[in-house]
Amino acid sequence: MKILSEHPEWGGEGRRITVKSLQQLGSEVTAKHNHINPKSIHGDSQVSSVHLEACWKAGHQTATEHLKKAGLYPPFDDMDAVGGYDILCPFGGGKMVLAEGQLADSEVEEPNEDGEDNNSRSDESLQPSDLEPDLEDHAGYEAEQNGEKKVNAWISIDGSEKTAHKATILCIFGDPFSPFNSKKRLKRVMTTRGFGQYRDGRLSEQCEDQLEEGKMIQSEDPALTVVGCEDQVFVAVVKIMEVVQSGSSLRSLPMRFLHEPNTVLHCHIMALTLVDEEYQPTGNDWHWNGNFVPGGVIRNIPGCAVDLINPDLECSTKVKVLTETFAFQTQELVALGMVICEHISQNLPTIPVIQVTKNFLYRTSSGDACLMCETSENRSRTLQNGRRFCLYCSVCLSDLTVP
Repeated sequence: MKILSEHPEWGGEGRRITVKSLQQLGSEVTAKHNHINPKSIHGDSQVSSVHLEACWKAGHQTATEHLKKAGLYPPFDDMDAVGGYDILCPFGGGKMVLAEGQLADSEVEEPNEDGEDNNSRSDESLQPSDLEPDLEDHAGYEAEQNGEKKVNAWISIDGSEKTAHKATILCIFGDPFSPFNSKKRLKRVMTTRGFGQYRDGRLSEQCEDQLEEGKMIQSEDPALTVVGCEDQVFVAVVKIMEVVQSGSSLRSLPMRFLHEPNTVLHCHIMALTLVDEEYQPTGNDWHWNGNFVPGGVIRNIPGCAVDLINPDLECSTKVKVLTETFAFQTQELVALGMVICEHISQNLPTIPVIQVTKNFLYRTSSGDACLMCETSENRSRTLQNGRRFCLYCSVCLSDLTVP
């Protein structure tokens, strides 16, 4: 550390003293650390005349509590038994650290040839400019304060000597297509939405009540929207990445503001796997496999084009997820998709367009697309006996009620 200090024997100018911290020196502490020379101290500075017992005991008690909390044994009783330790002798042996330390070779002071001339010099002989700090020292101090801080880009792994670059760690934990991270996201959703036994202690009691009642929307929530793909409309199950209201990113938002015109969402389409092709009206037939659709990020989607969904949690042997995962029902997804289409037809001229990928559209094992489709008004894809059919599934487009 560097200390900008002034001394009465320096002619009224400030000097910069560079010393190491006590932690770096250990027990090798010299008188250099007392940057105020003992010769400039006037009066009684003996320990016998200074009563610091109350401060010493208070510090003793505080240090003991901190050491016990850290799982360390307090050494103060052993120090008292050995003796030689006090507030000015922290290393024991009755050696005062800042007053009786050994002088380094560079610290040996030259004898004062002028005798008492320097001490007899009065303040009246000093000019006002002599009392001002040296410009060079002041500029150096300001440059040091305003300079760029050095940042170490390497961190240790579990306290060992092995290090890893921070960018590598961020790539591992920031990969949106990693099943491991997807399970972590699922746990966070279970924590904040009341889908599991965990609770987020950072939320206030009022906010927790609102979450349990389904009155709040926040990031990591599963939701539903509709997207355009190959000139048709399909339902997409998404994870909310960010909630934005009036240009401000929010951690949570009351549900009553979701469909306001100043609310937009950033979402990522979730990859689903069909686990029951026999279609049970009351059963769940879609499971989230822990992955997301590549290129399925939807930004700035209006809130009126999104609806929350509260899925069940089930274990599945058909998806590569070891823990419970989200489970969806076809009938519920299609019904919510119809409701969203009504909102869109009244408020939005366009919907997000997504390219066909391996994980989207949602398909059966035979390759048929599922979960609602609707052809654009001016583009009929297939005609069979006067009825329009979707090329991706067996749904008759003419029978759909969505405008």
